[in-house]
Amino acid sequence: MENRLFIPTNYAVELPQGNKPYYNSANKKEIIAPLLNASRGYCMYCGKSLYNETDFIINMEHSVDKEGYEDQKEGDYKYLKHCKYNFSISCPICNMVCKKSIEKVSMQNVPKTIECSKQKCDEKSCETYSNIRENYMKRNAIILQPEGVRNSDVYYRIGYDLLKNIYIPEIQGTDEEINNQYHLFFIQNHINRFQLNGSRFSDCVIELCADIVFLYENGVETVDDIFSFFIGRHFSNILGELFIEYLKMNFAEKSAKQMCEYCRLLVLLDSVN
Repeated sequence: MENRLFIPTNYAVELPQGNKPYYNSANKKEIIAPLLNASRGYCMYCGKSLYNETDFIINMEHSVDKEGYEDQKEGDYKYLKHCKYNFSISCPICNMVCKKSIEKVSMQNVPKTIECSKQKCDEKSCETYSNIRENYMKRNAIILQPEGVRNSDVYYRIGYDLLKNIYIPEIQGTDEEINNQYHLFFIQNHINRFQLNGSRFSDCVIELCADIVFLYENGVETVDDIFSFFIGRHFSNILGELFIEYLKMNFAEKSAKQMCEYCRLLVLLDSVN
């Protein structure tokens, strides 16, 4: 049994057809709805729940900053402001704090006369935007959402080590790619930028383990009955949903006692780490 969860590093979003000024209030909902659905209601960068008691607290953020260098203001480059491929959703801290310490990219060679409304980009983003996005991402070592890293040879993964209770960088690819220190640095920098192992670390898994132990010790004696307590629950972090899926995959055919002992182990290890 692999003691790991894997945090989403890209999202399949069903974007609307055509081009509009999507950052305008009247059109924002056309982008927010599919993004929220794709992320299950969690921040695409840190995994924190965007739901707050009765409503969602969402920042509709630009993957690539809508301005270039200081003399390249958004008024001259409106396609970055409204491009449907340049939106993700995040919590306020990821958008307003963690993503602000970035190196902007020059748009000196980008024509100001791009007319997005006349471009046919329903299947994929235009080459101009793709190039800017790639440059921006590499300069800042950040896994931009919702598409993540576009590299067919290697898949960047943010792992969550259940035994050590920390986020770790992982690569899926050839042996050469797996051992490539640049790739590992890239993912680790993303983890550090969003403080996933620091001040913004989530105790969601440990809290969920404690809940499961409590249920078992209070007479809930089957795995299915324990899982039934979490149906429809929206967790404080996407880790909660991922952990329930992990337990279902690994303990569905085992006893509630075995699952409870595993949860006890994780709580114990967390107390000594």
